[in-house]
Amino acid sequence: MPQENIWSRFRLDPRLHTRLRAADEDRDIVRECLGEAFADGRLDRDEFDERLAAVGEARLLGDLLDSLSDLVLDARPIDPDSDEGRALDRGTAPETGMVRTGAAPGASGTLSRGASHDPLSPPLPQTYDEIDIASREHYAKMLRASLSSFVGASAITTLVWLAVGLFSGGFSLFWPIFVMLGTGINVISTISSRRRTIEDRRRKLTRQARKQRELDAGPGTYGGGSGPRSRSDERREIRRKRTRADDQDPGEQDLDDSDERG
Repeated sequence: MPQENIWSRFRLDPRLHTRLRAADEDRDIVRECLGEAFADGRLDRDEFDERLAAVGEARLLGDLLDSLSDLVLDARPIDPDSDEGRALDRGTAPETGMVRTGAAPGASGTLSRGASHDPLSPPLPQTYDEIDIASREHYAKMLRASLSSFVGASAITTLVWLAVGLFSGGFSLFWPIFVMLGTGINVISTISSRRRTIEDRRRKLTRQARKQRELDAGPGTYGGGSGPRSRSDERREIRRKRTRADDQDPGEQDLDDSDERG
């Protein structure tokens, strides 16, 4: 998430309104920033989990600043009566007087999921819940593959050993044990590396979601590079669609409906 864009995504700037209550969408914005920092390697897993827990417990907008203090520029309380505070409240940059460009506060770019992917391929996971589920499913597939390899190789070699022993009239050394040991090591390695495997997959999917969003949003469009799409993004998109529908002239709306049916 670009540092210059995170504050404009809040309906109320947490730096100016530290004593106001935080909403779920405010917490989601901070979670996205933390997720990107984790994907970039700026936070380790323990720090990521600790800050996510702190964000979930945050009650005031000012409480969200602590989790961003060393990740985002100017993540500190700002006096609304100061020159800097008044400039931010007007939507201009202090000292330069430059007006912020891009979407209005609280708005974000829309996402056409899977638009640049093969239509026969499943869409990339975009939300953090989807990424977490996909990461765990990836590990489960790896574990099933290693177990399948162990069971299959053990069964085949054991059957060969039995067949040779029956036809030869005597059983020699149970050599399939060496095959079992070799494939069993792979199973043990997969189980012991569960956390690292899920974490690496989560980071990879997070980077892919961020790149996909940049491509779908296009250059100069707000929302590019902001990481996986959160629930707040989806809620904002629904609200924007409803607002457009309410503001639209009834005659134009009937015409649009007839065009869609056509």
